[in-house]
Amino acid sequence: MTEEINPLTPLSDHDSEEEETEGSNQTASRPSNKRSKKQKSTHIPKKIKILEKTHKYKSWVWKWWEPVLLDNGNTGAECLVKITDEQLCGKLYLNGNSTSNLIMHLVGSHQITENTDLKGKSVQTTLTNKILPHNETKQVQLRQSLVDWFIADSMPLKLVQSEMFKKFLHDLDPGFIVPDVKLIKKIIHSAYNYTLPLIVQYIEDHAISANLTTDLWTARNRQGFIGVTCCFLDENFQLHELVLAVTYVRYPHTADHISDTLLELLDHWLLREKVNVITTDNGSNIKKAIKDMNEISSNITWQPCTAHTLQLVVGKGLACVKLLVLRTKRLINFFMRPKQSERLENIQINIRNQVNPGKTSTYLHHCIANVATRWNSSFLAWKRLLEVKPYIDILSTTLPIANDADSKRDGERLSEIMLTKDEWELLRDLCEVLKGFAEATTYLGASKYVTHSIMSPLLKEIKKRVKPENTSLQNVDIEEIVDVFSEEEKGEMAERENRQSAFICTMRWNKEEEETLISALLDPRIKSLGFVDNEEVCNKTKDLLKNKYDQLKANSSLTASTTPATLSSGQSSLFSIFKRNSSQDDELTTYLSLPELDFDLDPFIWWYDHKERFPVLSKLARIYLPIPATSTSSERLFSDAGNLLTAKRTRLNPELFNRLMFLKKNASFVKSIHPSTKNL
Repeated sequence: MTEEINPLTPLSDHDSEEEETEGSNQTASRPSNKRSKKQKSTHIPKKIKILEKTHKYKSWVWKWWEPVLLDNGNTGAECLVKITDEQLCGKLYLNGNSTSNLIMHLVGSHQITENTDLKGKSVQTTLTNKILPHNETKQVQLRQSLVDWFIADSMPLKLVQSEMFKKFLHDLDPGFIVPDVKLIKKIIHSAYNYTLPLIVQYIEDHAISANLTTDLWTARNRQGFIGVTCCFLDENFQLHELVLAVTYVRYPHTADHISDTLLELLDHWLLREKVNVITTDNGSNIKKAIKDMNEISSNITWQPCTAHTLQLVVGKGLACVKLLVLRTKRLINFFMRPKQSERLENIQINIRNQVNPGKTSTYLHHCIANVATRWNSSFLAWKRLLEVKPYIDILSTTLPIANDADSKRDGERLSEIMLTKDEWELLRDLCEVLKGFAEATTYLGASKYVTHSIMSPLLKEIKKRVKPENTSLQNVDIEEIVDVFSEEEKGEMAERENRQSAFICTMRWNKEEEETLISALLDPRIKSLGFVDNEEVCNKTKDLLKNKYDQLKANSSLTASTTPATLSSGQSSLFSIFKRNSSQDDELTTYLSLPELDFDLDPFIWWYDHKERFPVLSKLARIYLPIPATSTSSERLFSDAGNLLTAKRTRLNPELFNRLMFLKKNASFVKSIHPSTKNL
């Protein structure tokens, strides 16, 4: 097939692809097509003579088409397919230098593809078997549905060039003309330009405050991208999360470049004044970028990702058992090999009397790799290793006495790398310590419920669990802790591990931040702040919330709109019994006097039910409760982005990539990502 330059403009009415909204008018950029549009009202080009098929007409389509010279000087193409024994199709196109519409005509009108035999029966089509293409409105709807599938499932756009895919679509609907890649891209850009203003307006109408998460990502094509997600509570206390962008960031990824990109993005979304908190990891460049943004817009504050910080704690806390970590990893890698994994599986099957092949995942356990960049990876890998330890013990005793030499060699290797009894016990103790970190990371990494208010209580509980009794953390010097596994006993080693973890927790969260505790105070489940030991911190947090309450109340028109009509002088004495003291109107005092909710209840639902009773406090709840405790929303975004920008699609245009991700993640917020086809 020759290289596609631009599709042709056909002369017949039912094959015309002139469409502004969907971008199916693919001829707007060619001067010859512009001239043809002007000539339509006065002159229809006619064939003058048939041209010779020179070497440039090497595409397979020219078996069915004939190049002709038109009276306007252009080169056209005439269809030679027989409709009856005595009648040719005679379809005439204005431009014979491209093959896109020629192919679409052959497929849509005659069911002819590249593999169709020139003498085949399909050439001798009859009028009774001919299926005309759908009208333009139906074609647009089908193209939009096809694009929706491409976006939702991250499918490669070049799939429309596959002959088997075209055949599949033709078998489903012979009247559908498969669009080319250029038209697919144009529909995607049109959908983005249509959807973006709707999402911007949606946030403007339903959000009084927005909180962002952001992170940097290096794609397979070695380009740097920054992903930004936005979450907010609407007036019905429904939590929403959408994607603002996955945009390219030029190198180097300095704080200046990151802050410029984010500020430009916020201005584009009209969010600079609405953003409250931006949650990121602890990278120095992105941390400085947010703080630089705070100097420009004081309402923007930075919060470290709690999950990322917890993993830093785990990583540094395990430094003192580095030898155990390496020995455990070596044992896991041994059983990650196919041969050893199969042996481990066979032992589990043999131990069970009854085996259900459809539910092997419930009882067949394999080792899990310990990946340094994956959160909770050490805990999950060690936990699984402890689960399969009984089967490993069986292998360690049976392999050395096996008859074949290969099994004996594997048995000797397993004996060399097998953990000792003390090491297994220490590994079990470490899993108990890491369990709390894993639970906190998993809970705080969600995006469908309140996480920010629970952050401080969970961190408090973790420090309580890992902190050894009767130990002064101030005397622990993290720089002096070394790998002393081979020199100390298990009990002393476990204590050193606990001391270091507790020290790092104290180092990173060495005080209760009043600003952080506001969300906990607005959470009706934990508003008493019982997890805070310092009474002074509790009082400061309540005073801070009171100041924000008074400020918001002063700037709000709620008070004026809910004030009853002024009573006349004659009514004042009679109705004075209904007047309440001003202190009774204090929402904060009333709210704090109410009993706490059970933790299983949803605070969003509670605030929705009480927003009329606490109109000002409910606004503060909409500002502080949806703050994300972690940046895992951005992490999930990049996981999905990796499914789109794969190793085989490294040349995907960054802007097209951004728009595909935007439409995929935000399609649920609009009825359709495409303009209406009613006016076509």
